[in-house]
Order: sequence, then C-alpha cells, then structure tokens
Amino acid sequence: MSSIEIVTDRGTLIEHFNHNVALHAYGLADLEQRFWVASQWWHRNGAFVGRVPLPGPEGVIAIYAIDELVPEETSRLVLDLYDEFPPGALIVGPTGCDDLVGSTHDIERLGAHVKMVVTPETFTKPERTTRAEVLREADLDALLAMYATDPGAAFFLPSMLDDGLFAGVWDGPNLIAGGGTHVRNDEFGVAALGAIFTAPTARGTGLGADVTALLTERLLDEGRTVVLNTHADNHVAHRLYGRLGYKPIHTYTEFIVQ
Repeated sequence: MSSIEIVTDRGTLIEHFNHNVALHAYGLADLEQRFWVASQWWHRNGAFVGRVPLPGPEGVIAIYAIDELVPEETSRLVLDLYDEFPPGALIVGPTGCDDLVGSTHDIERLGAHVKMVVTPETFTKPERTTRAEVLREADLDALLAMYATDPGAAFFLPSMLDDGLFAGVWDGPNLIAGGGTHVRNDEFGVAALGAIFTAPTARGTGLGADVTALLTERLLDEGRTVVLNTHADNHVAHRLYGRLGYKPIHTYTEFIVQ
C-alpha cells in the first residue's frame, strides 16, 4: 500500500477539484489563501483529505473528503488519518465512510446528504413577487434571533454574514426567514447556499423559496457555479429546491469526531 503524503502544492488540489467544479465548490473555496495557510491536506492513491479550520471564534474544524472517483480509497484514508482530527471535527466524506470509521471509532452520525446544483438554464423564479431582501452586517442580531427559534436546524457562523451574501424576510423588526452563502469565493467563481431557514411560525408559506430564489438569482448573475447541500431525507427541501431548478449531483455522508 502506498504511504500517505502531505500535500504542499496548492496547485495539485486545484487541478484535482477543477475536474468537477460543482461537486468540489467547497473544496475549491477551502483553498482560499486564508484557509490554505491554516489547513493540512493529505494524499494517497488518488484520494485527497483536508483538515480545514473555519473562520470565527467557534473553532469549527471541517474535514473535507468529498470524492466520486475513488470513494473507497478516500474512506480508508479518512480512517487512517482519524487520529489527526480533533473531537468535534465535522467529517464530510463518501457514502459508507461513516460505516467504515464507525466500525472502530465512536462517531456522531449526521446521515446522508445530497449536493445540488443550479444553472442559468435550469433556474426558475417563483411566479409571485418575493418579499426577501438582501441583509447587511447590522442585521446579525436579528439573524441570530431567528435561528434561535429552532436551535440546530441550520448551520450558521457570524463570519458567513461578513464574507457572503445573505437575504431575509422581515415581519416588523423580526426576521422570519433567511439564509445565505456558506461559500462565496471569487478566485474560483463558486458559491454554496446554506443556513436556509424559516421560523417555525412561518413555515409552509413559501418564504424559504423567496430567500433561495433571491440568493440564487444574484449569484448566477455574478457568473458563479451555485450549489447547495441538504439532508437526503428532507423531502420538503428537495421539492423546494427542485422547483427553483436545482438538480442533485452527488450523495455523501457527514459525521462528527467524538
């Protein structure tokens, strides 16, 4: 078996991820210089795995192991590197990676997820007039209060508002729907939507679609490759995103190091 190599050449990863930009939108964004200098990447037999600290005081560590070419080798590489990952690190890897790692280590399984992509040709705007509007940094407290109405339902870090594009729907002084970009990278022209959320009292009213449509239109107008991720069993979200023109391209798994 080949030995594990440390990746020191950023260009090697760029070349690898560029073969499928939509699939590897997060991987490419992780190569932004501020992330690259704090990250560690490994390679073996065509598989790549990265340990990437996310910005902000929360100290979140993401383990990037998305792969459609050599998924079994990538899963084995994650297993062999497991001791390099701190407790609480979020591992994003091939389907079955959680089963392989979970056979010998304690993990918190987050289940199967689906990656979806939209293009200018497939994007379909809702027929009704949107109530969503772009949010600013000054709206952070309102965003945090909105997400607090259903803790854990959306992954949001305050730094995302600073770095990306967010939109929301207001009801007086309160946000009742919102979301934005987990990734918005200029160098590689990629964007990934995330933290799309509707307050429990406003669900079923189409506000999530309004927010997603506004964000999607703005990002496509910027010429970006636009993707999003959702739980495989979240059929309501699948229908919502499907009506807007998002198409599934990959299924993967997420789990947390214990």
